[in-house]
Amino acid sequence: MMKVISRKLVRKAIEMISNLAKADDSDDDDDDDDDDDEDEKDEGEKSDDSKSQEDKEAEAKQRYSTFFAEFGKNVKLGIVEDAGNRAKLAKLTRWYTTNNSTDLDSLDNYINRAKTGQDYIYFLCGENKE
Repeated sequence: MMKVISRKLVRKAIEMISNLAKADDSDDDDDDDDDDDEDEKDEGEKSDDSKSQEDKEAEAKQRYSTFFAEFGKNVKLGIVEDAGNRAKLAKLTRWYTTNNSTDLDSLDNYINRAKTGQDYIYFLCGENKE
């Protein structure tokens, strides 16, 4: 019974973290859609709804960034220790890349930007970025 409870708790925790991460990723995905919406509006005019939506997206991104700064190491260790949830946890990780060395980026975004024919991803491990 304890194993079942444990699995359900892990599944629920990963689901909640995934929802935070989706909000973080939505900023990258919605950039193309925002350009179309802005063309329809007058220059310099933005409705209160769009401002509040932008604030919500920025807040969601900040929440996941804060979460990952605190618990990112544990998420990455979970990939090694929990084979059953490895794929789900890998989607939650954020990494520094050669494309942007100051901001963290998701593995999915990195793979989407990979050059055609790129078969491998090389990475360095260490206690800190330096």
